[in-house]
Amino acid sequence: MASFTYPFTVKQYQENIDDIYNSELYHKLPEDFKVVVNNNPHLLEYMLMLPVSQTGIPEFHTELTKSMSDIKEPNIIYPVSNG
Repeated sequence: MASFTYPFTVKQYQENIDDIYNSELYHKLPEDFKVVVNNNPHLLEYMLMLPVSQTGIPEFHTELTKSMSDIKEPNIIYPVSNG
């Protein structure tokens, strides 16, 4: 099994992992981001590990733009492929 090193302490989700759509984080997501995590539940599982109280909820963008390079502390999730 692969091992990952994150630049933060991984937060353990305290509730039943099968019930992630009732999490506080899920209910705070914008509607368009909810559609994305409904189709890609691994994104919500990942975000439940994040220290969102410190970093904030990541923004979802369908693509990166050149103007995003000006963001001082980017906190962005975006798709890398369709496959």
